[in-house]
Amino acid sequence: MLTMIRNYCPRAPRIHQTAFNTSGAFSIDSLPTTNELSSVKASLSEWNFLFFGIKQNSVTQVLEAVTVPTTLSEFPVMQKHVVAPLPQSLLMDALLKAIAHRINESQHPAHPSNYKAALLFDNSVQISELYPLFTYFTEGVIYYPLNVSLIEADLLSVRRSHAVNIILIVTDAQLGAYIRDKAFAIGLLGSRYRWFVHGPRFINNGWTIRSMNVTSLEFGRIDDAITAKVLSTTGAFIHDLLAIWTPYLKQYMCEEKNPVNRTVNGFTGSFKLNPDGSARRLTWQIEIYAGMGYHRVQFLVATLLSPPYVQYAEGASGCSQCRGSDLTGMYIEICKTVLNNLGITNYEFVLQGDAAYGIKTGDVWNGVIGTVMDGKAMLGCAPITINTNRFKAVDFTQVIHSSRESLLLRKRSTDPLMQVFQFILPLHYSIWLSILGVLILVALVLFVMNKIAPNSDSNYNFYNSVFFTFAEVVQGTAGTTPSQISSRIVVSFFWFFTMFLFLSYVANYAVFRTLDGVRQHVTSMETLIQNREYECGSLNNTVTDSLLQSSAYLHMQQVYLLMSETFTNGSVSDIGAALSLVNDRTKNFVLISDSLQNKYYSEIGCDLVSTGDFYDLKNAMILPKDTEYKHLFDAQLANMTQEIASLQTKFFTVHQSAKNSCYDGSFDSVVRYYIPKDAWPIEPGALTLADTLGIAVINLVGCCVAVALAGMERLIGHIQRRRSGIRREQQVVKASEVKFRRPSV
Repeated sequence: MLTMIRNYCPRAPRIHQTAFNTSGAFSIDSLPTTNELSSVKASLSEWNFLFFGIKQNSVTQVLEAVTVPTTLSEFPVMQKHVVAPLPQSLLMDALLKAIAHRINESQHPAHPSNYKAALLFDNSVQISELYPLFTYFTEGVIYYPLNVSLIEADLLSVRRSHAVNIILIVTDAQLGAYIRDKAFAIGLLGSRYRWFVHGPRFINNGWTIRSMNVTSLEFGRIDDAITAKVLSTTGAFIHDLLAIWTPYLKQYMCEEKNPVNRTVNGFTGSFKLNPDGSARRLTWQIEIYAGMGYHRVQFLVATLLSPPYVQYAEGASGCSQCRGSDLTGMYIEICKTVLNNLGITNYEFVLQGDAAYGIKTGDVWNGVIGTVMDGKAMLGCAPITINTNRFKAVDFTQVIHSSRESLLLRKRSTDPLMQVFQFILPLHYSIWLSILGVLILVALVLFVMNKIAPNSDSNYNFYNSVFFTFAEVVQGTAGTTPSQISSRIVVSFFWFFTMFLFLSYVANYAVFRTLDGVRQHVTSMETLIQNREYECGSLNNTVTDSLLQSSAYLHMQQVYLLMSETFTNGSVSDIGAALSLVNDRTKNFVLISDSLQNKYYSEIGCDLVSTGDFYDLKNAMILPKDTEYKHLFDAQLANMTQEIASLQTKFFTVHQSAKNSCYDGSFDSVVRYYIPKDAWPIEPGALTLADTLGIAVINLVGCCVAVALAGMERLIGHIQRRRSGIRREQQVVKASEVKFRRPSV
């Protein structure tokens, strides 16, 4: 102000005089009270001020001017200007007009009797002065005298009442900013609520997200206020006080002859300046603004570990309130991109303590949904499936990805040796031993019978008899049958035994293969019900339980009953516990869950398979109900279609190095490792290469034994021929000795 005056009259004598003390007017940040003015007076030797501005606690409708004698001959009296706050009657009138205007401009305006208000007023307003508001809101008014320690509890009380839809605040800038931040943190700035505030300058520039649900009663045009750096109600009063003093100082310091007699427009209204130095308020001016900027408070994001949607980043683990760099995954990367694009950089991820997506029990929601509903987080970043009940509780962003429900199970664990030699399994080992005993016994009988009554056309020694009985069982015929009637009777009864043995084996093997096919190949919910060897369950607090329970299909309801038999509530606590059950070789457990996630785990796991897709799922992130920034998230997601597809490919593609090997060095794993794998899909119950490998192994072993015996026979024959040659040579030598031996005389 002094600079402006100096520029106006730089050569005026009084500009360079120091007798004028401006410390009282310009060195303070806010107006002093009457008591503070007295202390200033006591510190001065004389009244040598032209003007002094103070606050007064009493309600005054005009800016008062009080004359006080001074020692300045040119200006014998000092004007003490008392800045009075806005009269409460005018404030109530302005609030009511703003409320009526905002209600009427809505698409479906309702009568004021349908609204219920919450009043948060500081001690500058007496409850007796709120009578106009009490009569306006006939449905009811809840009054909260502002107390810093109780503000958060009061706001939570407003949110939980589910009845309040009008919130009015009158306080100072500092407390108003605190209320704003707390209201934003618990989701009280949604479209369900209408806010009306006076006192703090809620409107400012530079904030990214703006709420259109807040009406602010401000002194002066906000653009002018920002330009003049008037960002509080007190600042508006000081600015107007200086606007009043400037003309008088200019007249005095520049020695103008024309007295001051004009009207000045300030932030709080207009003033009439009189020649004697007094000023009088003509009008109050209140600007009504719809919309306020969000203060950049910490943006909390609720999530839960569910790889590869949400997982710890490499080298990070064990955090409950995590930085962006601590987590990764398809949904985490999507959330990071959206938040950064919206200019929200001060955010943290909060891991859900109960590891649940959210279900409703009674009237209470748990999981991520409950956290967002209670205002403890502003965004739920997880693949949360959309359904009717959840849609009523929270707002969903646009669909991020679609999937289906499916079954994740471990391939039936069998002894690899038993799988290779399973053709033995249809008959008990005692039966096989009995068959071997019968073969030897029949061979022995044939041998004895051949000794008693020799067969003319066959030599049924013990060796040939054993070969005959074995060939009859395996091949069905062994060439020439015995010629004697007694031997033929033995063979006939043996044929009868062989026929029933063959029929029993074929029937048992057919049943074995059929049952084995049913047990091993769970491919749908129907086959899961048919195979009672398996237990099943879903993840805790997901939509799977309600989908199965409320399904119109009988087999779905039966699966739900089967889940209830397995677990108390039919579900597993988290994905880690579920995978432990699936991988446990002592159990046959089926996890019913998201198909994309199941396919991912089947690829990284050992002997796991994902099958039986059913029921389409739509998944998205969640926001507090009726939040006003939902459209901003949807707009960002709509522009990220290609990026979302790339992230899905990135996190769900399993590299070879990430796959878990089933080979652990044990005998079973060695045998299983070397068993040939089928390169094409196998129908349920069909024989595989591994199933028939035992027959080939026996054939190979037989061939090897035959080759070995042939070699031994050749070696024995060679030894025998050599021994025969040696004996012949010895006999020739002996014969020669006898021939040439001379008789003795």
